[in-house]
Amino acid sequence: MMKMIQHDKNVQQAFRYVSETYRCTYDEILSECRERRLSDARKHLCYLLTSIGISQSKIGKLINRHRTAVLYLVKKYEDEQYIKRKINNY
Repeated sequence: MMKMIQHDKNVQQAFRYVSETYRCTYDEILSECRERRLSDARKHLCYLLTSIGISQSKIGKLINRHRTAVLYLVKKYEDEQYIKRKINNY
């Protein structure tokens, strides 16, 4: 949690929102665990941080991932949301 405190309120709010939504901790988000709940939380967090203008490099440093991993997570989240919208509109 110490690393997150150094960043602005928007980043802290995004972490808090994702933590509450997916019922996970900051440390779990940073972990290497591939549990579905945690990988979904990481995807959602990367999408939120990208949407508020945080660079992929900075997001990668925040969550201990390479910037290309952040790009992949954001793309995957957007694809899943697109599919959900298509299914709901069908």
